[in-house]
Amino acid sequence: MDKCSEQTRPSVRGLGAALAGRSHVDETLINECTQKALQKICDQLDRFQGKSRFIVWAQTIAVRVAFSEMHRCQWSHITVQHMTEKTKFTIEAMVDPSASPETRARQEKILQIVNHVINEELTDQQRKGLVGAFQIHLPPGESARRLGVDRDTFYKLVHDARWKIKQRLLESGFSQAEILSAFSLASDSKNH
Repeated sequence: MDKCSEQTRPSVRGLGAALAGRSHVDETLINECTQKALQKICDQLDRFQGKSRFIVWAQTIAVRVAFSEMHRCQWSHITVQHMTEKTKFTIEAMVDPSASPETRARQEKILQIVNHVINEELTDQQRKGLVGAFQIHLPPGESARRLGVDRDTFYKLVHDARWKIKQRLLESGFSQAEILSAFSLASDSKNH
């Protein structure tokens, strides 16, 4: 590691310059990223193919490590417990007060079904995945990391949860068009 560190130290010196002007970047973060980058570069030395200068290759790794660390820090205040607590929502707050009484009633019924499925039928992991993705807006990779699963497993959890919600709505007699129109989303769905 010492020989590797000496060879790669110049490539991570530029990390401060690469991160200049970014919010929440301080000396401590740069030092932490530098150490992680040095370790990663040394661990991947056998992958260096000589297609570019070594310093450019090493600096690319260092910047990727730094951006990953900054991204992780951005979401550090969100815990898995927080993802669970956020599953509670009030149906009244989600119903459009300007809609007609008939539309409000339809919205309430749809939201009651969704709330029931989320809180009673989904697994704990599915519930946390949905909340992380759609309520807290965590990036998929960060949600997966928080749940202790890989990204593919996370996507499967969310897919299965959404499918179960959709199935319960359909079983309750709501067509996809009715659901979309109840929330004025019919025109948006044509674009997706």
